[in-house]
Amino acid sequence: ARTSNTLLERQIAQQRGRWRAVLPHAIANRLAADALRHIPVDEVLRTFEGNAGERMLRSFSRRIGFLHTSPQAREISRRWLQPDGLLHKTMQLNGLGAAMLANIAPIDCEIVLECFESQKTEILAAVKDIRKQTEIRRVTSLISKIAYEPELFGRAISLLLEIADEVGDEDGHDGPRKRVCALFQIRGSGTHATLEQRVDVLEACLADSKRHGLALNCLATSLETENFEYTNLVDADFGARPRDYGARPYGDEAIAWLSRFLNIAAQIAFSDDISDRTACRGVIASQFGSLWGIEKMRPMLIELAEKLSADGGWLEGWRAVKGKVHYDKSRSSREGKAAKDDPDLVKLCELLAPSDLEGRVRAIALAEGHRIFALDEEFDLDDPKKYEASGKRLAEEAFRLGQDVAADSAVFDA
Repeated sequence: ARTSNTLLERQIAQQRGRWRAVLPHAIANRLAADALRHIPVDEVLRTFEGNAGERMLRSFSRRIGFLHTSPQAREISRRWLQPDGLLHKTMQLNGLGAAMLANIAPIDCEIVLECFESQKTEILAAVKDIRKQTEIRRVTSLISKIAYEPELFGRAISLLLEIADEVGDEDGHDGPRKRVCALFQIRGSGTHATLEQRVDVLEACLADSKRHGLALNCLATSLETENFEYTNLVDADFGARPRDYGARPYGDEAIAWLSRFLNIAAQIAFSDDISDRTACRGVIASQFGSLWGIEKMRPMLIELAEKLSADGGWLEGWRAVKGKVHYDKSRSSREGKAAKDDPDLVKLCELLAPSDLEGRVRAIALAEGHRIFALDEEFDLDDPKKYEASGKRLAEEAFRLGQDVAADSAVFDA
């Protein structure tokens, strides 16, 4: 009692009825681990499950969630998640049970994953049940956190993909499809899975007709170098396990990452499937500007642009190159510097420029997006009404192209 009062006086402990709670984690975790070593697990469970009440049970689960190195804490977690355990039926847990499951998940990630895998049928059946969406979000969040570990990544993303299959295209901001895509970010992925692990998953999904669309989204995500989403990093705390934002390839590792996924995109861009060709050519074009900013990627981009130009043209690429030139000039103007043309970009503009009426219509008249002004050859950065004037010129050009199409029956019928 004297020791307990001393802790209270020094504000290291807090009184809750007849219970005392030690506040600093560093002290509390050590004391809890020591207590578990000296008290039989059966007695601990009997005390907390039978007599402690909901609040203490919740607090107990949170405390042992910080003790992933404790054999006794792992044993308690295992018992709670076994078939007749307190937390086994994950889709039927009440608020207390859900909180306890989230609390103890860091103790042994594999046991939690095994629990989810054993109840896969129930989880997938609940995906379409509007009353079970809170439970589904909880499960997908925990699976995403488990995917942090390379040794569990394959199993975790496999289960996440099955849930995503059931969701279809109806996916929220933190839904399973979003979470799968986020695992393919070069930054902020929330996993330390290797490049090879992620490539294996991507290629398997590309070969699966049901997951093909999601795979293309993951491919696009893998080539992004800025403006990352942090879907898997919301509420990223996971017990006392050391965690960061996931793998962060730099230097040659980053080049290897981008080159690998760009090669996959390039292979699809030359495929016989028109839909896939179009999608991947668009993906490469959308990331062209940011990839061009990485000097070691430029030779690969130039070679790819030349091959795409020779294989039916690459109008999206021409717009992307024009957009990059326009962006560089605008940035130089804002910084008060003289704009200098990049000779490689100038050559690519000439190479990729549409050479016939149909190409000009598709590239200019049907263009959209905030960088459409990059297509205006007379765009004047110093004109205070530059966007209004440019919009007018582009509208006039589109009108002229429309007249030319009307006069050319072959193009009109194309």
